[in-house]
Amino acid sequence: MTLIEKLKNIKSNNQYWFYELTKEELKELYLLTSYLPEDSTMTLRKIYLLNGFTGIQLCPVCGKPILKI
Repeated sequence: MTLIEKLKNIKSNNQYWFYELTKEELKELYLLTSYLPEDSTMTLRKIYLLNGFTGIQLCPVCGKPILKI
């Protein structure tokens, strides 16, 4: 099972969902979302990965990064 499939199968979205992942899967999650700031939450990383974002979205008006979805 790939990381994305496993993330889709995790039903809970509370602060403890990432305990279901192995160390290797956590490293892969960090690598796939390395464009996010280091202090980004695991839930934000999961959302970015599952929605297929490949970079930080920029505000079309001010040009600042949009980190909340």
